[in-house]
Amino acid sequence: MIDTFLQSVASFLASYKYLFLVVAALLEGRVLGILAGFLVNIKELAFWPTYLILVFGNLIPDTLYYFLGKLGLNLKFIKKYEEKIQSLEKFWGEHPGKMIIFGKVTMVFIVPILILSGLVKYPLAKVLKYSIGTDLVLVLLLLGIGYFFGNVFGDNYRYFFFIFTLLIIVSLFIFFVLKYSSRNKRNKN
Repeated sequence: MIDTFLQSVASFLASYKYLFLVVAALLEGRVLGILAGFLVNIKELAFWPTYLILVFGNLIPDTLYYFLGKLGLNLKFIKKYEEKIQSLEKFWGEHPGKMIIFGKVTMVFIVPILILSGLVKYPLAKVLKYSIGTDLVLVLLLLGIGYFFGNVFGDNYRYFFFIFTLLIIVSLFIFFVLKYSSRNKRNKN
């Protein structure tokens, strides 16, 4: 039964691989970049469509986060911190590229940075210019890492999926342990 399910999923993904890639890029592009590089190596995906999908797949979420910040200006919560936001506007005006590149490279801070860019009313065109410029390099790097792993595993790519799945499970475990421990620390204080 599981084999039949896996075969039908594999058949579906083989038929609609680029559509799946577009949807996945909108949701999570970083880990997908490494996996896509691996799939390029084993000739399941072509390089240029994959590269362009991953680079421009970040435009929609980046724009949404920007507008979330822009719409947040009217919230009472934000109005409480108006002085701090004004001081951030000055810093943002002096170092916008550094902020966006830092957020994109660290992959953790990009959502707050994009929301903040909307809060401080930084022009969307400039935000996207820095975002796309960084993604052009970062996606190429991630695809290269995935491609390299494809060479390392060669014909034994099924082991890669096992290791990749194991890494995801371990990462989720660590995430929930850290979240639970931080919650306990807050409750004790």
